[in-house]
Amino acid sequence: MGVDESARPPRRDVSCRSGWMTRSRFFLTVFAALLLPLFGQEAVPGRYIVEFSGEPAIRHPQPERRRAEIREQQRTAEALLRLRGARLRARLDTVLNAAVVEADDESMLRRLPGVRRITPVRVYELFLNRALVNHKAAEAWDLSGGAGQAGKGVKIAILDTGIDSRHPGFQPPEGWVMPENYPPANLRADNRALTNPKIIVARSYDGGSARDTDGHGTAVAMVAAGVRHESPRGMISGIAPAAWIGAYRVSNPNDGLIYSDVVLQALDDAVRDGMDVINMSFGSVGSASSDNDPLADAIRNAIAAGIVVVNAAGNTAGPMTVDDTAGSEKVIGAGSHDAAPENVTQVIPSRGLPAPGQASSNVQSHPPVMGPLVDAARFGDRLGCRPYPGEALKNQIPLIERGGCFFHEKLANAAAAGAPAAIVFNSATPASGTPEDLIVMNVDDNPTIPGIFIRNSDGTRLKEFLTVFDDIQVTLRFPTPDALPDRISSFSSRGPSVDLRIKPDLLATGSP
Repeated sequence: MGVDESARPPRRDVSCRSGWMTRSRFFLTVFAALLLPLFGQEAVPGRYIVEFSGEPAIRHPQPERRRAEIREQQRTAEALLRLRGARLRARLDTVLNAAVVEADDESMLRRLPGVRRITPVRVYELFLNRALVNHKAAEAWDLSGGAGQAGKGVKIAILDTGIDSRHPGFQPPEGWVMPENYPPANLRADNRALTNPKIIVARSYDGGSARDTDGHGTAVAMVAAGVRHESPRGMISGIAPAAWIGAYRVSNPNDGLIYSDVVLQALDDAVRDGMDVINMSFGSVGSASSDNDPLADAIRNAIAAGIVVVNAAGNTAGPMTVDDTAGSEKVIGAGSHDAAPENVTQVIPSRGLPAPGQASSNVQSHPPVMGPLVDAARFGDRLGCRPYPGEALKNQIPLIERGGCFFHEKLANAAAAGAPAAIVFNSATPASGTPEDLIVMNVDDNPTIPGIFIRNSDGTRLKEFLTVFDDIQVTLRFPTPDALPDRISSFSSRGPSVDLRIKPDLLATGSP
């Protein structure tokens, strides 16, 4: 890209990278499938990636010498382009020997000396999704020596919508220092101001800031390597919190789109910046062979130099829909599989902690039931043994005390008053030191609603909440029928690729 190599952090010898590569691949297996894909196929009129003959610098035994040769070759091409009314927008010399060119006549470009291939610039669109929390990061940390060691020494490039460096997930813990020769000397001043000992590189390609104004890139970076911090939903952490991050904003903030020529520039930069892992959560529905794609070629060159590259498989259901880039042979194409259902029964209130329970005997399996919680005592009978007036419990879930009548009477009365389900709590407090057992409420099939039995302590706590708050919502969770977990999610893209490669390479839980 025509920058002074002396301003770049030094690359490490590929032969010495096996240790960090093992760690990188380990943590990628946990977080890669969380990365959210982009897809699209539209080409940009009049904008092309022009590849020249001759290998890129990353493939040459003397990279600096080869870069000088490429610069000279591209200067000659630029002069010829100007004579023909075209404009060279950007140069690449590390992962590709190529230039980004604006021209009205593609055939004119093909007549330039030394041109190997011309590819229209492609457009990608953001596709947002959400990540689940059941990825067992703690178990992964234990295998690496704890969260403080997870990703330590690894540099992860996030090519996305940028990163918001003000987010608490990217505030370096006390004692963190910037690695030697970072941030790179050739960063623009505004982007340099976004770096810290956690985010060690920040780049953008349209003159604007590398700061994320969309949220997608920040979310991806948080999943990958965000530090542990308190959030509105509790403590959260990335999978590799000890890793460093490079933020490369490749999106256009004006239209929200991503262009393949910008991606190539960022990939070129990430390699020269010394990144160990490159994540790209974008792509296109599999329609172009990865053997004829300049981005795929650039990625292969990066991988050959020892860099781990991850790409989301995509969110298009059906066979042969895997993203073009993720379909490349050595790219880790990440997809989603369904979660195994948890056969637990519990009452989950909108305030306070969940209460374990036991489903009534008329429930073999049942979807969750949600609604406002109401104390049965409000209607003059805390035991729920007398009929309620009219539809007093319509769409509400009553909290009923054990005793006074059979369980099936309690549930039948609640059902007659419009309740979708009922909670019965034990009326007795166990003797000191005695565990409080959960019992099965034996009911016949006549009560058409499900019930959950909970402990006295949990029922008393819920009653107390109702005296203070009038907006307590509860979710009653029942056993779920056997499912087929570990199958690729219905929405997740899958192979084979256009080149008939088996994809994706890696799956993690991405749907409940």
